[in-house]
Amino acid sequence: MIGIIISIISIIISIIVIIDVKKSSTRRASNEIQRYKEVEFQKEKEKYIEEFERNFSDARQVRQEQLLSLDKEIENKKEFNNSLLEIREKELNSLMEEKKKTKELQIEKEIEEWAESAQEAANEFQRGYRAKLQLITDAAIGDMQAALKTLEEYKEKRDAINQEILRARAIEENQNFYRIQLDDSSKEDIEILNSIRQKLNKTDLLDKLIYDNYISRPAKEMAKRVLEGKNPSGIYKVTNIKTNEIYIGKSIKIADRFLNHIKSACGLEGVAESQFQRALKKYGIDLFTWELLEECSKENLNNAEKYWIDFYDTKNYGYNQRMG
Repeated sequence: MIGIIISIISIIISIIVIIDVKKSSTRRASNEIQRYKEVEFQKEKEKYIEEFERNFSDARQVRQEQLLSLDKEIENKKEFNNSLLEIREKELNSLMEEKKKTKELQIEKEIEEWAESAQEAANEFQRGYRAKLQLITDAAIGDMQAALKTLEEYKEKRDAINQEILRARAIEENQNFYRIQLDDSSKEDIEILNSIRQKLNKTDLLDKLIYDNYISRPAKEMAKRVLEGKNPSGIYKVTNIKTNEIYIGKSIKIADRFLNHIKSACGLEGVAESQFQRALKKYGIDLFTWELLEECSKENLNNAEKYWIDFYDTKNYGYNQRMG
């Protein structure tokens, strides 16, 4: 029994030894293959580098030969051109000598014709030069006029801004001059009358009562002060004292237009309902200043209105719903 076990152990040991030998052989073979690959790669690399350097050297040599050939060709052409010029010069001298001797009159005539032709060419050049100079001058004048126009527009805008600053300062310092002045007792009476509005069937009578007894006179006095007793045609500006929002309007009779706005805000028949009219009703007509911006004829009202709406940008930051 012990002999059998010993035999089995011997067999196992032999197998293990054989496996180790095979693994060792495999590693050696793998290492040999790796070294072989590296050697072959190095050979291929050196071969490629050698071939590249050889090709590059050949190309450089060919390029140098081409450059030398090109230089030589250029020199040959220079020599040929010089020779050709010398030949042409000799031929011309010979021809001139011959003509001097045999055809002096004809040469003089040709010279005169050439002189006339040259003079005509010079005159044509002078005319073309003058025309071109005129075009340049006209373009320069046009550019200068455009620049002057731009400068003038800038000055106008600057002056308008300065005038607006002065106007705003004057209004701020004396707001009462430019707005409807309602005393405290009138405001109290209006508030009491409005408190019974919901109890009335005919509110239009109440609106007329309030306007005729409390609003009409101070409104007319305001228009008379601001417009200096006139009823001009032009552009006007109305400013919300609380929000600084602005409305720009136009009319051939601004005083009448002021009163129409105020009547409409009081509920009487007047101008059409608009964002500006709703603001008058919301804040109260005595919280707005009224100004004359520009007097102008009926024909210029539209352009002037567009200018001032754009100047104050009241379409985006005011009560105007259109650009005029």
